Amino acid sequence: MSWSLGETAALALKAARGAGMSWGLAEETAASVVWLHSRGLPGISALCSYLGISDSISDRPLPRRALKAAARS
Repeated sequence: MSWSLGETAALALKAARGAGMSWGLAEETAASVVWLHSRGLPGISALCSYLGISDSISDRPLPRRALKAAARS
């Protein structure tokens, strides 16, 4: 499944708000997820891992090494 960056941002915003983040922090989170996706990195998976929820594709959290690799980029 392929999502546009706008759809990705909307999903990230909803997830962040649902996790209890303020609107400002949720918007920054969505922008960060889009930034990762635009560079070919797993932004939604990183957000799922951060929020402690499973990735809908693999049904398991993203490994920490992938998050560390994304943070270095």
